[in-house]
Amino acid sequence: MMTLNSVPQRLKALRIERKWSQYRLAAEIGCNQSTVHRIETGELVPRGAIKKMIEVLLGAHEVAPEKAA
Repeated sequence: MMTLNSVPQRLKALRIERKWSQYRLAAEIGCNQSTVHRIETGELVPRGAIKKMIEVLLGAHEVAPEKAA
């Protein structure tokens, strides 16, 4: 399983590999560009539907489970 800290780096690397802008990635995962930026910089931990879409892009279950608050 991928560690949570590597999700931002993996997501950005995938986006660059596919030659996608943050706007394109946002459209693919169902959010806006600022959310993609915040995820890529580690400022925001993806949750819910966005997390599931990122899992699909990176490979199933590679995003660490959410921790209870």
